[in-house]
Amino acid sequence: MNNYWFKRKHYGYGFVPVTWQGWASIGIYLLVIFGGLLSIRNMPEDGFSAEASIYLLVVLIATSALSIVSYKHGPTPKWRWGKSDRDNPDEDF
Repeated sequence: MNNYWFKRKHYGYGFVPVTWQGWASIGIYLLVIFGGLLSIRNMPEDGFSAEASIYLLVVLIATSALSIVSYKHGPTPKWRWGKSDRDNPDEDF
């Protein structure tokens, strides 16, 4: 039995969470992204603020962390275009 938190999607390139750990990592990611929006209070009309720059850095770090977690706890990614006879039910959604 494998311990994959994510499986490969049917179409395209990427993963789908299939265990509570995978869903929890997606939930934490969304909390960080949307929680960070609350920190941007005074966005100037004519440019970037320091708060917006920090938020973009947080988004970059959170996205990188989610990518690392999904690659570590998922099968090797590959491009898929629908179901195939060669699909492994333990790795493919």
